[in-house]
Amino acid sequence: MIKRSVFVLVAVFVFLHSCDNYIQDIGRVSDVDSRAEEPDSDNNNSDEVILDSDGESEDSAQDEEVESEVDEDVITEEETALDDDEEVFDSDELPDDEPFSYPPSDAPPIDLEGVDAYFYADISYGDDTAHHFDMFIVPSKNPAPLVIFIHGGGFAGGDKNEAYSNAGPFVIRDLLRNGISFATINYRLFEEDEQEGVIKPLEDCKRALQFIRTISDVYHIDKSAVALYGFSAGAGASMWIGFQDDMAQPESD
Repeated sequence: MIKRSVFVLVAVFVFLHSCDNYIQDIGRVSDVDSRAEEPDSDNNNSDEVILDSDGESEDSAQDEEVESEVDEDVITEEETALDDDEEVFDSDELPDDEPFSYPPSDAPPIDLEGVDAYFYADISYGDDTAHHFDMFIVPSKNPAPLVIFIHGGGFAGGDKNEAYSNAGPFVIRDLLRNGISFATINYRLFEEDEQEGVIKPLEDCKRALQFIRTISDVYHIDKSAVALYGFSAGAGASMWIGFQDDMAQPESD
């Protein structure tokens, strides 16, 4: 019975104490409201913050007004800008539309039948007399893709002129009409006392590809868009290169 009485007294005390705190909080809020409605005219504290009807300080409103005046010219310019991700170019910064300047062209070995292209004969890519290739370059605004032909002959015969016989001229013209440049390469062949083996012509073909990529800016070639094909040994060389790592040496001259 005594324990129950004590519990009731404690509960009543907690309840009355909570009510007292609540009443004091109401009193403090009322006091703040009354001071906000009747500001002290004798107090000119410069740090006082006066709220407007929207709860924003007059200082903030003045800052926004100043910012709007400063940014007025910027907003005027932005009103004429394009939406989303469209770029606005200054007239003095427009891209140069002048055509690419290609090296002087040689006489082509085949009839191009009116196809517009530049031809370059016997470009050297190494020290050996076999290290040469021909190129047909299609004029284009952007760097053009390139197809490289590797002749066949069992690595013991043939040369780059194989591209100009049979259906070769038709293939070349068709590539050029579709905006794709063309090259045909020579490489070292087997000798009677061959010591290096098949790796010699294979690495020659790979070096020719690597060299063409290094001069891509001269002939307006997209060095990231190069394809290889050929017949017999040329087909094998094309596939071998496709499955090999690049042997370029960035520090090489």
